[in-house]
Amino acid sequence: MRKRIIVGAVFIAALVAIATLMPLQLGVLILVGVALWGQWELYTILEKAGYPAHRFLGMIGGAALVIAAWYADRLTLFGGFANLSLAILAISVVVIFVAQLRYGVSESCLPRLSGTFLGLLYTPLLLSFMALLANDWLGEDGRLLVMYLISVVKMSDTGAYFIGRAFGRHKMVPTISPKKTWEGFAGGVAGSCLAGFIWYYFTQGDLIVVEITMPHVVVIPVMLAVLGVLGDLIESQFKRAAEIKDSSRSVPGMGGILDVLDSLLLACPVLYMYVQFVLL
Repeated sequence: MRKRIIVGAVFIAALVAIATLMPLQLGVLILVGVALWGQWELYTILEKAGYPAHRFLGMIGGAALVIAAWYADRLTLFGGFANLSLAILAISVVVIFVAQLRYGVSESCLPRLSGTFLGLLYTPLLLSFMALLANDWLGEDGRLLVMYLISVVKMSDTGAYFIGRAFGRHKMVPTISPKKTWEGFAGGVAGSCLAGFIWYYFTQGDLIVVEITMPHVVVIPVMLAVLGVLGDLIESQFKRAAEIKDSSRSVPGMGGILDVLDSLLLACPVLYMYVQFVLL
């Protein structure tokens, strides 16, 4: 518990420092590093579950996806992020299929291809939308929007953890995550809504690149809380298939970086699309 609280406090302090002090251009290096770290951990999980991968090729494609998203507003020659990301995915598929030929006909053929593509799509592609949130706005950067995303989702995680431990009785999906309860889920929604209202109180909904007004002050946190739980369940399903507890032991008190990212991965693309198609 103590390690979890300390690591959480350090994480929040680092987030504030990055958002307020770090030049935005350095953010791509951090985001690529985090995406590849999570992708490496997922490949390890998949290998333990019997799905090996072309790690090197998959991670090259993953890095390219995040970089393409970061520089999306400068990629007019390529038709923007959508066209370039599709091109990167297509090239990655071709290269990985060709690389698989060296293994000939074996039982690992389909599992290796499946594992490689899942690792490419799950962490780098979904996390690339955080780069779009941070940098895909005319004349302004979206670092406040990214801070909003992370703080709301992580407040949901925190609320679910403490309320679930204190009052959890009714299991949500015991076959996937035995400790998750409906009481914890309610605590997570409450935590995310609290974070959303705190943001609204101090900013009046003005996040520079977009304004969050009523009823979005409530709708977005609830949506992010649900997506956070689903993201956590998806990673728990992977770990249960591999018969492991944590994605690694690289983050004290938390497990691995994938255990930190899981609740954010589904939230990144959905919030980006919500802002683009609903708020703007």
